Amino acid sequence: MDRNDLLALTRAAFLQAFHDAQSKMLRGAFDHLFSKAEVARSSQESRQLMDARVVLSGHEAALQQHLCSTMEQLINRSFQTAYSTFRPSFSSVGGLSGLSLIDTQAVDDELRIEAFTRLLRDEAEEPLRDLNIRIALLFEQDNIKERENPFRPYLFSRCIVTAVEQLKQAEDVASRLIDQLVEELRSEIAGIYEVLNALLARHGIAAELMLKIRKFPHHAASSILPAADMGASGDVQPLLPQAAAAMPAYAVSALAPAASQEDALLKWVQQASAQDLLGADAVMVARDGEEGMALLPASQPRDAVAPRSDKPGWLAGAPIVGNVLRRLFSGGGAAVGAAEAAASGPEGLPTATVSAPLAGSLASLQQAVLDDGEPWVDDSGAVRNLVMEQRSALREASDDVNQQMIIDVVAMLFEFILRDSQVPAEVRAQLGRLQILVLKTALQDPALFTQKHHPARLLVNRIGSISLGLQQVDPSGERMTAEICRIVEALLADEREGLAPFERMLDELDAFIASELLARDERVGRAVTAMSHAESRTLRFARITAMLAEALSGLTIDDQLHGFLVNSWARAIEFAERDDAVRARRYRLLVPDLIWSIVPKVAEQDRKQLVVLLLPMLTGLREGLARIGWSEAQQKPLMDWLVESHQHALHITQVAGIVPSLADIHARFARFVDGDAKEDAPQAVVEVDPKLLDEALGELEGELEVIDRKFQALLDEPPAVAASPAALAAGEAPPERDDEVLARLKSGIAIELNLDGNPNIARLHWVSQNASNLVLSVDSQSPPAVVSVRMFQRLLASGRARFLEAAPLFERAIASLLQSADRLDSGAAVLKPG
Repeated sequence: MDRNDLLALTRAAFLQAFHDAQSKMLRGAFDHLFSKAEVARSSQESRQLMDARVVLSGHEAALQQHLCSTMEQLINRSFQTAYSTFRPSFSSVGGLSGLSLIDTQAVDDELRIEAFTRLLRDEAEEPLRDLNIRIALLFEQDNIKERENPFRPYLFSRCIVTAVEQLKQAEDVASRLIDQLVEELRSEIAGIYEVLNALLARHGIAAELMLKIRKFPHHAASSILPAADMGASGDVQPLLPQAAAAMPAYAVSALAPAASQEDALLKWVQQASAQDLLGADAVMVARDGEEGMALLPASQPRDAVAPRSDKPGWLAGAPIVGNVLRRLFSGGGAAVGAAEAAASGPEGLPTATVSAPLAGSLASLQQAVLDDGEPWVDDSGAVRNLVMEQRSALREASDDVNQQMIIDVVAMLFEFILRDSQVPAEVRAQLGRLQILVLKTALQDPALFTQKHHPARLLVNRIGSISLGLQQVDPSGERMTAEICRIVEALLADEREGLAPFERMLDELDAFIASELLARDERVGRAVTAMSHAESRTLRFARITAMLAEALSGLTIDDQLHGFLVNSWARAIEFAERDDAVRARRYRLLVPDLIWSIVPKVAEQDRKQLVVLLLPMLTGLREGLARIGWSEAQQKPLMDWLVESHQHALHITQVAGIVPSLADIHARFARFVDGDAKEDAPQAVVEVDPKLLDEALGELEGELEVIDRKFQALLDEPPAVAASPAALAAGEAPPERDDEVLARLKSGIAIELNLDGNPNIARLHWVSQNASNLVLSVDSQSPPAVVSVRMFQRLLASGRARFLEAAPLFERAIASLLQSADRLDSGAAVLKPG
């Protein structure tokens, strides 16, 4: 089909797909505006949302018409400004009415449109990338740029804003309606791009980069260590000067045909990692008569292809590369083929002594990195993958096939880590300085690949996770980057073997982050202090009630007295234990005295003893209750009941059975009276007691939003209550918690919360010692928020919360490596090796 006809067909399909999405978008906005209004934080916000819903209901037909006509004008203009070498004409289809894609009069704030565009782009990342490639091929262009795609996400953002503004509504109402329409479109935009991709694919336009590279004289690779002969890779050539000048930090160069299956995998990894960093602006360069590609730093020489050898590699005889790697990362070992005899059992790779030549090479590299003192980057500023550069020399230094595999796997993982666009460049540079140390650690302890809680792996992930929201922790970025640099320097200089240096640096980084966060916001500091007090008091209260319940078990006492002791008097004991151990023990002694005081007093001696006991007992009761805030009016019913109970006990002269003496009751409660709640009571994870939290906040004049209280009913869960004394006494386990979620809950990480229909980025400031409660901050105006881990997991499950970092950095690298291996196995990768 003629290009012009195919573009016209694609344009028609685009407009139809957008029209089809409108009904879902408008219907969803109508429903969600109402639900948001119900949970709005203020009456003003609720009114604006409801007004926006009324506007949508009354002007739905007009809005649809505006959306269709505006999009048609925008798409026509977009085609006219697409790649300059080929511009099909649609000037006869509708007028532009003076509309411009950069008409600043159409919106008050162009930055807002850009924010909407980013949201939509993120929702359709993969189909949009494929469409960018197809459009470039259709226009016969070498540069793949989203801004040249006539169907780019910007059109949707601009269309919605322009269409709503044509309704001539109040600015605040229009803003609410625009926000909601963009939010609804997020779930539809990927489908629109998939329709266009499917149409172009049916007409032979594939989303594949077919690269062409001209050959030039040999370009030798430099090396820190004496590198082995490049062998088959000797015909790697530099690029045309004019092509290199047009490229970003990463450029297109040629790798020779892979000398082994390991080399083929490394080529796939290099291509995939470079494409991840370049995104849609990858550059394609012409080559005569050949198809293939390798995206590498233009000035970064690579020794990625190992010299040809008669010895079988670690992938020799492996029919499915992905399965080999999955076996490695799951702990089943990975050596196959000729090395199959060396494969380990379920515990992972066997630990072998690192050969002297290999150990010497690693020591030289690590010392070189330390002596340099600066990140090792190429001329374009890209961090060099030292393990990849030195791969041949390092592999030649060891005859152990498993160690050669570890060298390759670490090289490939760092290829993704050092190109991960979610991590700022200055942080990637510091991670690059750690790669030799990580390789040495992996050779000594292959559990790095299988254990997510391995200290070296945790440190890499921690640095990656905190860097995702670096600005909120440290607006200038200087202090955080300096601390990361200090930690890297300390690790490189530490001559100790093993994991202790990583563990120590991980603790120091955590402490630094926590200190920085608390120092930057006084309100958060007060909230964290209040939560810490409330949690420790809650745990002490729960332990007291557990011990008390244990002592009361088997006794038949009045329900009113039982409830008072467990629910109220235990609070008085807890309050006293904060600063007065003597008073607390006196309050504990009062429990057996009070119970004995209401049992029948048959013997005269018991009657006399009760008379002596009553005054100090009642005085202690009134004192303890007053300390926890009971007024005289609140105390009166209890005191009246006690008077009546004591009169009844004194009037009984005969009972069936043995009446326990005061000494007997004291003996029964001896453990409770003398026991230390911090040591003797069961350890349990409990929800923070609301009364104790409010009390702690009041003491510090702190302000805190308790998310559990607000969203308990919304999530349709039973009320969150502290562990009951009976449950604690019985040793019942707390509710099951997700260990992976708990492992990711660290101070400083970024979390997206959508509690009122508007996603907000929150920062985690504090995780309680027993990982049961979190303190978050959303913005400088809102008070800090506290949420229990149990509730946070419900919010995750319901989609109201998500980690801004989809997966930790090391796990992302593993997933990318496995994806590259699977593409190699299937032969269906987007980027085809030469």
